[in-house]
Amino acid sequence: ELRTPLTQIHGYSQMLIDLTEEELKDPSYMKTLIEGVVKGSERMKGLVDLMFDVTEADVGEMRLFKGQVYLEDVIDQAAQPYLQALDERRIAFGKSGIKELPIVEADGTRLVQAFENLIGNALKYTPDGGTIKVEGQTKHLDDLGPVIEIVVADTGIGIDPEHHQKIFEKFFRVDDTLHHSTGKTKFKGAGPGLGLTLVKGIADAHGGRVWVESLGHDEVNCPGSKFHFVIPVQQPAEATRQRLKQSQIETRHWRRSDLIDEMME
Repeated sequence: ELRTPLTQIHGYSQMLIDLTEEELKDPSYMKTLIEGVVKGSERMKGLVDLMFDVTEADVGEMRLFKGQVYLEDVIDQAAQPYLQALDERRIAFGKSGIKELPIVEADGTRLVQAFENLIGNALKYTPDGGTIKVEGQTKHLDDLGPVIEIVVADTGIGIDPEHHQKIFEKFFRVDDTLHHSTGKTKFKGAGPGLGLTLVKGIADAHGGRVWVESLGHDEVNCPGSKFHFVIPVQQPAEATRQRLKQSQIETRHWRRSDLIDEMME
């Protein structure tokens, strides 16, 4: 996963070094080379950021910056990066019950991350012409009490029951693990196998949980999958005492370096 973007950056950088005088006068060629370097570096940065996030969740050090969050805004921001791909692949995207959900005390940035991965996962395993729907409701669970449940359902190829737990483990992929990432929006595009691990970490950090329901894997009949993401309506008192900052949904992901910078100010 790291080698592919690194090779891309190295290749385009070498081409820039070896430019001839004639090639230097060609703006379109120069732009192509520079865009190649940028694309590779962005891909590598995204993967490294994801690994840091998963590591924080894995060791229980994911810090939450809580504030009042409107879950409709979370879903809209999470879906935004995929709107063009949804249109190009003729996949219908809908929402139900999200607008009626109560305001929740949560880390908006982390929730956007979680649903970006869930929607992206649904897109990746739903054939062209399919449907993805995000549904929300409030309910009561015996062990968590009042919760908000958001379900991301698709008409995709489904997941074998034997993999329902494994898909949330680091680096687990139901496809060939030798395949490198082939795109976030392509049908059955490979990935690093960390997205759902991060989703689970975000749910756990909020005192909630995530699970999947699917009849099985069938690329002909497409039974689909439903990912359930729940967090308590009232967050645990301990988490509230540890709250470091009130915030609405942020447009960037927090890093440990950000915390250091803020403490130095």
